[in-house]
Amino acid sequence: MDLVTYQSGLNLKIVDWTIMGNKYKPAHPTKAAPLMEWRGHDGDLLSAHFRLSEFKCHDENYYGYVRVAPALIELLEKIRKEVGGAVSVISGYRPPAYNAAIPGAAKNSYHIDGIAADIVTRIISYEKFYAICNRINPHGGVGKYWNLGFVHVDVRGFLSRW
Repeated sequence: MDLVTYQSGLNLKIVDWTIMGNKYKPAHPTKAAPLMEWRGHDGDLLSAHFRLSEFKCHDENYYGYVRVAPALIELLEKIRKEVGGAVSVISGYRPPAYNAAIPGAAKNSYHIDGIAADIVTRIISYEKFYAICNRINPHGGVGKYWNLGFVHVDVRGFLSRW
């Protein structure tokens, strides 16, 4: 049995997404986190400050699986430490059909792969928050969404800013 292990010690069983058709097809298969069932682990900690429930699709009645890369959790912990307090995930994993229904979402969003999160904090200004994310994530994506009040971060493996 293949497992993904998180900083907290939580082990989640990997599920073969191909047996479910394209419902959970990754956008970037070589970068995507494995697909795992979240039911039964909903409130479990992935790290000291982030729970699995923060990353699952908002339509939990339709989607029982999640992708969350351990590298994304590591990045979020680093950001939280630098911020000096709470950082909240407002959007984590998005299955392809769910992502397609979000106005303005990228067709091949890294959220589909479980390697991206939209995050907020109330501890510091938005500008300082973005600057921290930008500095701490030199090999991933960081996006400003000033009008929506969040910062996008991902662990795509190369620098991208918008």
